[in-house]
Amino acid sequence: MNSLTTSDPEHIAMGSSAIGKERVTVEDNPVADVNPDGNTVDLDKEMSTLAENSILYKAALQLINKKMAMLKYGIGGGNS
Repeated sequence: MNSLTTSDPEHIAMGSSAIGKERVTVEDNPVADVNPDGNTVDLDKEMSTLAENSILYKAALQLINKKMAMLKYGIGGGNS
């Protein structure tokens, strides 16, 4: 079995040797409002980002579906 290699140090390593190499950092945002639970997550911003990602995903999915339909049509000789 071949292992995956990376060509850039910023790439995410893969395979069993990569386990434990990735590190998570927590960053405080000093200008953000602190919620009563001590959280500084901006829910409006997060929901906006979620909606944007959802729209982009659906658009990409539609493009892929159209491309697949065109390929099926071409393979079938226009008999679909």
